[in-house]
Amino acid sequence: MGFPTGLSGKQLACRANLQAQKFGSQFSVPAEVVNLRLLGDRTILELHDGKQLTARSILIATGVTYRQLPIPGIKKYEGVGIYYSATTVEAQMCGGQTIVIIGGGNSAGQAAVFMSKHFKEVILIIRGSDLTKSISNYLVQRIEIIDNINLMTHTEVTGVTGDRVLETIEIRRCIIET
Repeated sequence: MGFPTGLSGKQLACRANLQAQKFGSQFSVPAEVVNLRLLGDRTILELHDGKQLTARSILIATGVTYRQLPIPGIKKYEGVGIYYSATTVEAQMCGGQTIVIIGGGNSAGQAAVFMSKHFKEVILIIRGSDLTKSISNYLVQRIEIIDNINLMTHTEVTGVTGDRVLETIEIRRCIIET
């Protein structure tokens, strides 16, 4: 809302930073918090360097780390064929024909269900023998009734190739119980 021509996440963060500074916010980045305690309606944060901060509200944003496949050269394709989220943005960038989702957890299952609305074919690759070991039953049932989701069991991705963008993935069929 409010950005009819679009705005990247980085641009939005920069604007938020400028606005916060305009209204008197102070930033201490990076700052490691080693202790947190309540004092009435205030929270006292003790930083690694011994400084203390007092606040009425605290937003804890620890970040996220995605589990990456141990494949040489995979980082080259992040953002140009390999994505760690499944939103309409990724659906638009991927063209709509066939998409491969790797993983047997609930996140992968939810991604497969969502992306099945945007792609001709969704291939879900898992190392194990079936989805029921790692995905909620309600989600397994949804995946099973969607015609354009194809499950490849006992399969691992072993390589990725392409010039500037991801063009192919290499897979290996194997028996690995997870």
